[in-house]
Amino acid sequence: MTVEFGFLENKIEYFKTIFDTIQAGINVIDKNGIIVYVNSAYCLMNGYKREELIGNSLSIILPDSNPLKGMENYRNIINRKTNTPFLKESYNTHQNGKKFPVLISWNYLINKDSLEGMVTVVHDLTELKKTKRELRQTKQHVIRLENILQKREYLEYMMGTSEEIKNVHKLIEQVAKTDLTVLITGETGTGKEIVAEAIHNFSNRANKDLIKIDCGAIPESLIESELFGHVRGAFTGAIQTRNGAFKKADKGTIFLDEISNLSWEMQKKLLRVIQEREIVKIGSSQPEKLDIRIIAASNEDLIKLVDEFKFRSDLFYRLYEFQITLPPLRSRKSDIPILSQRFLKEACHQLKTPQKNFNDQSISSLLGYHWSGNVRELKNVIRRAAIVSGKVISSEDLHFVESVNNETSFNKLMMNLENYSTFDLKKYIKQQNSEIEEAIILKTLEKFKGNKSKTARFLNLDYKTLFYKVKKISS
Repeated sequence: MTVEFGFLENKIEYFKTIFDTIQAGINVIDKNGIIVYVNSAYCLMNGYKREELIGNSLSIILPDSNPLKGMENYRNIINRKTNTPFLKESYNTHQNGKKFPVLISWNYLINKDSLEGMVTVVHDLTELKKTKRELRQTKQHVIRLENILQKREYLEYMMGTSEEIKNVHKLIEQVAKTDLTVLITGETGTGKEIVAEAIHNFSNRANKDLIKIDCGAIPESLIESELFGHVRGAFTGAIQTRNGAFKKADKGTIFLDEISNLSWEMQKKLLRVIQEREIVKIGSSQPEKLDIRIIAASNEDLIKLVDEFKFRSDLFYRLYEFQITLPPLRSRKSDIPILSQRFLKEACHQLKTPQKNFNDQSISSLLGYHWSGNVRELKNVIRRAAIVSGKVISSEDLHFVESVNNETSFNKLMMNLENYSTFDLKKYIKQQNSEIEEAIILKTLEKFKGNKSKTARFLNLDYKTLFYKVKKISS
């Protein structure tokens, strides 16, 4: 087929070898949209033979499903009626019908002010796009791995690295991805709140609120209002409508600690909230829907309480969707050095004192103690040691640890009293009384598995006084 194409008609043979050497596709089109030349790279790119393209309309390779529309766009460009850039990403249509991404650059062919057509240079972006996509996927994979590593480093820092606690780490990572209700069990002081925080922070609700409620610290007369809220005038003193903990946690997570302290009636109301995912404020009949993650915790054996008809079986099984049981500190003593270093670092920062260290003797004493109060007791011992010690903490600074070696602080005092130049008896007696009181409270809490109401009755203390003392011990 003979094609008329102005000034290039006698020149095209000279450039064929040059054009066919270029890896980019070259396409020359006349002003009517007819293909008059393509190089080898263009043919290979589009899956056509040269003779299948030359003499045919440009619409054969345009990505538009409507060829007429594609040609109209071309005429707008060739007639300079569209302010179109000279470099553009687009798509070509392969001979097999599949579209593929290309980068097109073009310019007009003008002979003596007469527009003859257009030349386009086309780069196949398929491999580049594929590489970018793979790179993006690799980056996303790296980010996921970094997030996993950061989570695990956080859990190791907060909880330890023993095999027993690593099993807990794994469960946290698994359940955090879901919206399952979680029941955390374990002795008092084992770190149930830390687990709840980790589950929330690793979940897709991390940017929303985590509301914590200590069910054992709120009087029975106030617990319903605290959990579900009330409307104005619902009872004496309700001067305005108030949202409860569940409403505040909407779109986020609520953590119900010491859930075994809820009364039978409150357990029934909580069961309905878990089932229906809605609450009704006191004084209202209007239910309010919730999107919420529920985490509960108990240091008591709930199965035993169910058998004793002290805890509802239907509520227990609602909470039992996913259980995490925390091991006591005495069963994972390899975590004690790591936790002790963390508590010491935090204590020195809070007390605004230079960073301190443990000597080998103090670490041995810490490892030898029974830790009936678990991680909470360890934290208190370290905080106290950070106050009374010098630059290095020795076993003499660990006031609850000397009993491991059957040597009380009083016996030590009697042995070394002659070495003192002065001695503050009132301060010493006050300190000893405080330590004895703390030890008795912790031991009684252990006896009643963290139940503050039973502990208060046993010690003949009112609940508020006990709550204040426990809070002081834990601070």
